[in-house]
Amino acid sequence: MTEIVYFKSGIELVNHITNRITKLNNRCIILQKKYTIYKIWYDGLNIMIILLSTLLSIIEAFKIRINETENERLIVAFEIIPIFMSSIITCTVAIIRLQKYQENMEFMLISKEKVILTKTKLREIQELIKAEVYDYETIKDKYMKEVYPLYNSCNEDLERNILFKEIVKYEKEIKDEEHKSHNTVTNSLKNFVKSAS
Repeated sequence: MTEIVYFKSGIELVNHITNRITKLNNRCIILQKKYTIYKIWYDGLNIMIILLSTLLSIIEAFKIRINETENERLIVAFEIIPIFMSSIITCTVAIIRLQKYQENMEFMLISKEKVILTKTKLREIQELIKAEVYDYETIKDKYMKEVYPLYNSCNEDLERNILFKEIVKYEKEIKDEEHKSHNTVTNSLKNFVKSAS
């Protein structure tokens, strides 16, 4: 169901946009944390694959020398170890593909860029209202037809990327960030009201 919002004044619209920007900021913080976790796992698994592959190459080189000896246990160990390491590498690659780390990280980056663009467009509307460059109805119309659909699309992408449990998990950090942002916005609005008076 689409939300129908009526704005009687520029200040109401500025406050409404401020709330939208705050929501996007909070979701972007969560998205960045999730991206960081994915990146750590993705990089860690890839580094592990590289190290195991290198070690496997070294073992294969030693295997040639070991085959020349008559120590049966050593020969068996050097036969089994490469198979075991190859299995670990294959399993790790399968996990990376199954978890779709790279695809998810790319989608998160695209979503983050969309958040940045949307916040810029929202701030542009705020500035147009504050600067009184155009009449209020023209600005409101631009917001409803151009910027608000972009905001909804951006919010939809964030909903796909962020699970509810992640929102709950990072709630305290979000509130701390929101408090800092609120103080900044409050000061900005006070300055706007003073200049409008």
